[in-house]
Amino acid sequence: MMTSLRGEPGARPGRTPALTRIAAVAVLALLAGCAHRAPSRGALPSAQPPAASSATATDSAVGSTGLPGYMPPTRTSFGFDARILVEDVESRKMKMRFYGEAPDRFRIEVRGPVGGIAFLATGREGRIRLVVPSRRVYAEGGMEDDLTAGLLGVPISGCNLAMVVRISAGFKKFHPCGEGAANENEPVVEADRPGLIVDTTAQGEELIRFGWDWADGKEEGVFPREMRVEDLAPPQTSLALVNFKKIDPPAKVDEEFYWEPPPAGAVLVPLAELGAALEEH
Repeated sequence: MMTSLRGEPGARPGRTPALTRIAAVAVLALLAGCAHRAPSRGALPSAQPPAASSATATDSAVGSTGLPGYMPPTRTSFGFDARILVEDVESRKMKMRFYGEAPDRFRIEVRGPVGGIAFLATGREGRIRLVVPSRRVYAEGGMEDDLTAGLLGVPISGCNLAMVVRISAGFKKFHPCGEGAANENEPVVEADRPGLIVDTTAQGEELIRFGWDWADGKEEGVFPREMRVEDLAPPQTSLALVNFKKIDPPAKVDEEFYWEPPPAGAVLVPLAELGAALEEH
């Protein structure tokens, strides 16, 4: 069962997640077991209840409620910065770009503070491929698998990553893990912009927090000022996403754009080993 401080955010209930610590970096991994999402007893420092927004309609934005002739976006593209914090001490910085096409296609490019692409994640039809070009290794799996042992520092599944994108970008038609929501063809409203969602065990023990800071109405647009994922198991590790901005969509998209081909001679490795390869980058 999934609830939030601001009501149902549009992420559809799926398998109940269970926390699996992964060794090095991750895009968040929560599936397998009996965990469920529930309101937290306390909010993240950066996750205040959202304010209403009057975003204008674009590829990744939405119009105001009641916009005549409203057409929900079927594509989105945006960039943001990511920081990994361990016990509130920054350990890593990255620059990321996301490209998505409803209902289930996406491409994520991860760069270090300088240099080219260090890591790629592409997906379609419920599958995901992760590629580390410089190390000539790649891994494949389902959206409900634990992602990339060691890619971002906080565990996350592909389905939870899709939830983060859907809420943060107002991309309500993005559902790579199953059928869409009943309100996906309607403009984003306040209830679609939660302040906090918490994954807990069936006994109510908090595992991971997903928090959004919508800037208390100081900025217009669908993007939050900050989105943060906190793994509460010691040592407490956070993934902070900031500086969201819309970017131009690709001039041309072919089948390989959403399913990155491995480099020549690349080796297929288990997901749990991919993080180590990235750490060597």
